[in-house]
Amino acid sequence: MSQSQSGFTKQMARNIFYGGTVFFALLFVALVFHTEQQIPQRSNAQAITPAVVAGKKIWETRNCIGCHTLLGEGAYFAPELGNVYKRRGGDFIKAG
Repeated sequence: MSQSQSGFTKQMARNIFYGGTVFFALLFVALVFHTEQQIPQRSNAQAITPAVVAGKKIWETRNCIGCHTLLGEGAYFAPELGNVYKRRGGDFIKAG
């Protein structure tokens, strides 16, 4: 069976490959652009207080993520820290 009888030539395969590559590259660029447009509305930047900045610094410098999770991100050796207030109450937080 020759190439012309198969109905699918190398040129056709090359065109499908390049066409698909261009299509998905453009789709990727569109999704990145859309995501970048959504960041200001979803970042909660206005709610970042000095206490939040200090907590983030402690989280990063003490490698808390190595044992704890925070909103599902991190290791699972120690308790989740996103729900400490629910588990321990406000008095525990104020005492710390």
